[in-house]
Amino acid sequence: MSRGARAALIAAVAAGAVAAGAVAAAKTLRCLPPPCQRGAPVKGCCTKPVCDYMAQIRMKMALQSVFVNAALTARSSSSDPAAQSRERQQFEDRLQRTIQNSAFKRQVFGDCEAELNGSVPNFETNASCQVMMNGQPASEDGAQERGSSCEEFTRAAYAHEDVHKAKCWSSGGTARSKQSLRDYAAEEVDGYQAEVESLVSQLESWARACSKAPDGKKAMEDARRLRQAMRSTEARRRAAAARGGR
Repeated sequence: MSRGARAALIAAVAAGAVAAGAVAAAKTLRCLPPPCQRGAPVKGCCTKPVCDYMAQIRMKMALQSVFVNAALTARSSSSDPAAQSRERQQFEDRLQRTIQNSAFKRQVFGDCEAELNGSVPNFETNASCQVMMNGQPASEDGAQERGSSCEEFTRAAYAHEDVHKAKCWSSGGTARSKQSLRDYAAEEVDGYQAEVESLVSQLESWARACSKAPDGKKAMEDARRLRQAMRSTEARRRAAAARGGR
């Protein structure tokens, strides 16, 4: 994501998506264990994904829901600039309170013993429509090289940022920086849609490769439930888009 809410989300929630020991500053690290190879020992393969993988998906889906609500309830895009600015600030204040709320954290982490650290990629699309990471331009491959997050998380986060980059190119960086809350929230909803889709698709691929293992079967059940929740969110996303004339 980008702009004002990013720092709060990274500090208070997003950093909790990788548990202690799950990340060791290695560019090739994966959060999903390797599938078992035919004829190879089964030890260490097709084991249960670290709990942070599901926590990451829950976090992104929960944040997407917050932005869907904002897109549905925000004032018209034709509001005057001062009113737009106030509305955006009020929303970001509410967002800060939401992500600090203990109920929200339980929804995200459940019984996952995740530690708060800075391992999740911190991307931002600037006014020149460049994807930045820690103040430097970043391609997806470059982010994998420079980051310490799980490969799956970086791939998904970059898919989110691709949405912002495309919006920036279509509307212009200056116009995008002056978005109404409704347009800003709608763009974030689309970004989280791409990110969740990436995470769930990667989980499904892993589960299919591990379909004969108990943990693989469980992961496929989890993915089915996630797909059902995504369909519900998609209906609300379309309602928000229709309301905004998008």
